[in-house]
Amino acid sequence: CSVQLVRVHPVPENPGPFLDELLETLQSTIGDLSPHQRLTFFEAVGYMVGEVEDERYRNTQLERLMFACNTAWKQQMELGAQNQAGLCELSNLYTLAEIVRTNVRVCSAMGYSFRPQLQNIFLDLMHVYKFFGETILEQVREGGPVMIQHKFIKVMRVVRVETLKLLEVFVTSSANNEDVANNFCPVLITAVLTDYERGEPVTR
Repeated sequence: CSVQLVRVHPVPENPGPFLDELLETLQSTIGDLSPHQRLTFFEAVGYMVGEVEDERYRNTQLERLMFACNTAWKQQMELGAQNQAGLCELSNLYTLAEIVRTNVRVCSAMGYSFRPQLQNIFLDLMHVYKFFGETILEQVREGGPVMIQHKFIKVMRVVRVETLKLLEVFVTSSANNEDVANNFCPVLITAVLTDYERGEPVTR
């Protein structure tokens, strides 16, 4: 079904693939959707993009699909570069959580074809993972295990859990183990093991 949606059909009124039209009107389409519905929508379109056979065209469509998500991500990273504490504000934490969840859903649909998008955000993603881990640990050491129950800590943990889920989905669906081992695993393993070694039991 998704393959058929990608192909150009011989209908006079149809100016191109349905996928092109869908991505052209993406923002207006998802404007009234709930967060859960948006995630489902992105996953569904991710399946369509993943069916595109031409790699260059597929990567272009993936970039279009993730454009708004990546724009919001870039804004958050610029905020963090100016003031890391700003990332800990609840509204920004919710934004980051939704961005990472969106990436998880599209990656789960596309598998290894998601690589260009993951490469685009990977290093910043790991920096955020590390920063939130350090922040959670600092809060727990200062305020005790009860700090884990605070809302902003819970959302930080969501971002971290979804980050690991994204990387797990990508690694398990990889069509190139050498690429993953050389370009993703070293940074991931270092971040996770360092985090575990320094953390308190309640923060792991």
